[in-house]
Amino acid sequence: MIKIITRITLISTLAVLLSVLFACGSTSKDVGSADAIAREIEQAVLFERLTDMPADNLENYGVNATKLASYVIRLPAAVGAIVDELIVLEFRDAGEAAGATAGFQKYMEQRLSFIKTYNAQLYAIASRYVLKTNGKYLLFVINKESEKAEAAFDKLFK
Repeated sequence: MIKIITRITLISTLAVLLSVLFACGSTSKDVGSADAIAREIEQAVLFERLTDMPADNLENYGVNATKLASYVIRLPAAVGAIVDELIVLEFRDAGEAAGATAGFQKYMEQRLSFIKTYNAQLYAIASRYVLKTNGKYLLFVINKESEKAEAAFDKLFK
């Protein structure tokens, strides 16, 4: 009889412990695909003449496209007077999103030093870029209203 009570107590304790661990492990709300997030951001912010680009462009940011569940890469169709960029990445593993920020930071260091030499107005816009992660999602935005894009991204996770 004591063995049965001990086993029931052990199983109950284990079930509660596993429930707590799974609840603590889910730090990010699933807000859908990268495309769904990009659409929400584009509702809040006007981007000028951006074109969808293939995953090979992610090499510029040090991201391996095979680690993604979905992505949106929207870059200027022509180089020059526009610095706007919208990139939303959904990684298969949440740890990958946080690790990818270093590549984006390196990209921006190079981009800002280049832009600074030829256009102060574009430099001012680009220097206010947003690079943010939430769970398995990464947002990268260059836009004169980057803070609105960041607010729209944050709102999706509340």
